[in-house]
Amino acid sequence: MTTRRSDRGAPEPQTPWDEVRPRLWLGGHFWASPDGDVQTAVVGGEFALIISLFTRPGHGPTPESIT
Repeated sequence: MTTRRSDRGAPEPQTPWDEVRPRLWLGGHFWASPDGDVQTAVVGGEFALIISLFTRPGHGPTPESIT
């Protein structure tokens, strides 16, 4: 297993995903909660379509949200 590397001092995003255009969302794999804890950004049933090249157990839609 590889460890997550620091991204040259860039701060973690403050939200798991942000709306960059109406109905177009961009997200990362990690984000910092208001208290500074780094958390994984995991999508549940919030979106109708998710396109990602990132694969990891626990990331992606929940089995219940897949139709």
